[in-house]
Amino acid sequence: MEPHAMEITPAGDLLVLDSINSTIYRVQLPLSPYSRPKLFAGSPEGLSGHVDGRLREARMNHPKGFTVDYRGNIYVADAMNMAIRKISDTDSDEVRQIFEKIKPQLPEILQLKLWPTGHLSFFQVKVERARQRMEAHRSQAPLKADIAERCRLLNKKKAALDIKADTSAHSQRLQSLERELEDLKAKVRETEQCIQDEKDLIARSQQEEENLTGQLKTELTELSVLSRQIVSGEDKDDEGVIGEADRVRLEAIAAIDEFLQ
Repeated sequence: MEPHAMEITPAGDLLVLDSINSTIYRVQLPLSPYSRPKLFAGSPEGLSGHVDGRLREARMNHPKGFTVDYRGNIYVADAMNMAIRKISDTDSDEVRQIFEKIKPQLPEILQLKLWPTGHLSFFQVKVERARQRMEAHRSQAPLKADIAERCRLLNKKKAALDIKADTSAHSQRLQSLERELEDLKAKVRETEQCIQDEKDLIARSQQEEENLTGQLKTELTELSVLSRQIVSGEDKDDEGVIGEADRVRLEAIAAIDEFLQ
């Protein structure tokens, strides 16, 4: 398709004139990524010519412009044919004219039933819109499938998110770990206190050892001094010396006594 001009119909369609292929395409509004142009008038093969007839049987020759009136009639500037072409619902006009001629001769009930046939253009808009909605429903099948698939993926992600959002088990595990950590901290504090008590005990023992060592050295010094004051030898040795002195003295006295006699 080679777009050359565009118009909006009263029914809400977008008409696109393809001048190169001598065709007119119709696109339903509103536009979407799934909108597709449908051949409205002209040859599907892009054939040109000057042929009147049904929409897809008619032929144009490189039209350069077109417009749409409030009734939905389309006026085409068929440049190469040097003509203004009209696309309209002529069948409805002919039926209405016939109906108006015979209306006075018909019963009122029959007139009411036949009235829609003489005003097909009135219903054509509704019918056309209904057809457009049906086409839209069919053309939107891929969109609906895409939406359904996205909804499925979204629900899957939502389920995964719900699983991740359910932190009750993790919270219980965390509380258990926190209690274990507090118990370990209490044990560490208790162990640290025991270590400090042992250090204090060792420090006191070392201090007591130093004190006792000092006292021991002092007492050893005193004992050394005292030991030097003690007379060596035993009493029997001294008694022998004294006894010998006494014997010598007695002998001396005996000698003197013998000399005197």
